[in-house]
Amino acid sequence: MAEGLDGNIEQDCITLELIQRYVDEILLSNEDAIKKMIRLLWKKEGQVIEGSGAIAIAPIVETPRRFAGRQTVAVITGGNIDEQVFQSMLASSA
Repeated sequence: MAEGLDGNIEQDCITLELIQRYVDEILLSNEDAIKKMIRLLWKKEGQVIEGSGAIAIAPIVETPRRFAGRQTVAVITGGNIDEQVFQSMLASSA
């Protein structure tokens, strides 16, 4: 559901170093959460978003208390989702 998050970290790249330096925490979500966020963004915002973009809001939606009283930014990008996959997700409730 989120192929854009596969990694593809090349040898000798600075990605891991930057993450270690600037990222305080990494939150994980599962495939069901990604599907739920894709449906939510369509229903609430009319946005067609691929899984690797929709995942940005999963922790906010799934654990709102964690973000309560904080200024939070979620960068939601990418509309590269197969139309059949998208329609199938809209039709499902899982």
